[in-house]
Amino acid sequence: KKGWFHNVTHTFADEYARRMQVMVDGRSVYLPSIGGVRWDTLPLAVEDIERIEVVRGPNAASFGANAFTGIINIITRHPDDVAGRMLHVGAGDHGQREAWFRWAGQTERSSHRITLGDRRDDGMTNQYDDETSKILSYRGEFDLGDYQNLGLQLGSVTGDRGEGSPNARENQPHEQDVESGFFQMDYRLGLSAGKNLQAKLFFNHLNTEERNGVSLIPGAYYQTDLLAQRWHGEIQLDSEHDANLRSAVGAYLRRDSVRSLLFWNSPDKLDVDSHGVFGHLEWRPAATWLLNIGAFWEDYELVGGRFSPRATLHWQPSPQHAFRLGASKAYRNPVMFETNADQRIRLLAADGSLIMQLPPLIR
Repeated sequence: KKGWFHNVTHTFADEYARRMQVMVDGRSVYLPSIGGVRWDTLPLAVEDIERIEVVRGPNAASFGANAFTGIINIITRHPDDVAGRMLHVGAGDHGQREAWFRWAGQTERSSHRITLGDRRDDGMTNQYDDETSKILSYRGEFDLGDYQNLGLQLGSVTGDRGEGSPNARENQPHEQDVESGFFQMDYRLGLSAGKNLQAKLFFNHLNTEERNGVSLIPGAYYQTDLLAQRWHGEIQLDSEHDANLRSAVGAYLRRDSVRSLLFWNSPDKLDVDSHGVFGHLEWRPAATWLLNIGAFWEDYELVGGRFSPRATLHWQPSPQHAFRLGASKAYRNPVMFETNADQRIRLLAADGSLIMQLPPLIR
């Protein structure tokens, strides 16, 4: 596989890791088009990551559909924790080189972190998998007063990726243009002692474009363009009823959009809507015991309504040892390529005119 294509999965492995949920600061980066995560398009610097949480096993009750075999939650650093300036420069074999600059600072009621990066390499030997990426990320935290806080994040990645093979008749060496970006807003309000309201809104965008050369006809090519977008909004109420009992309830709305003339035989966007509700109860009957009960119900337009319950019992006899016994149920929602695919190759001449349309590859 290409050197810039990374895959992280657990148990049931496939090329796109469709059974595992991946989140960055609570924002799902799972692709609704073909599934999985394009790790090379995430606007993340290692220096900006505080920690990475990994939870194995079905966990749809907490993290929604596709948390089938596990979840990865990447948590970035708060601007206050990295105040100042950082410059990182590195180089290695195969033309690998990168440079990162970060500035983080504070005002009386806000904190900001801006990271700029440039990453490129020549790829693996005898492979067309070079990479260039220009990366921008921003995180701001704002104290609005009256127990209110607002977090804003945005980021982008632009560049190109080497694709193709010199021995392929339909996929000659070429570059894939990549444009990725996101926006995220987190609002938190303290209602009263032990009660907090949270609201989240985010938008993900990934667009790739490439011209695949065909060796049998000089100058001929076919387009492989793919757009994937996700709008997501949710609200959650956290309550601490006493020292040993806590709960959380919430709901979400989501719209996934894809577009590709090659994969869906349409120049228009295809939209899929979903909505759901969730709830959790956590009870600590003793200092070393913890019981957690949760449930998630989702109506996904392509498959209808589904219910995912979970119950876990934790025993921690010492600070270094813990045991967990749990039962849960989760589903993997199909991506749009699995349910709506109508893949057709339109062979174009060098001037963009249509030469021929081949029979459907997948329908």
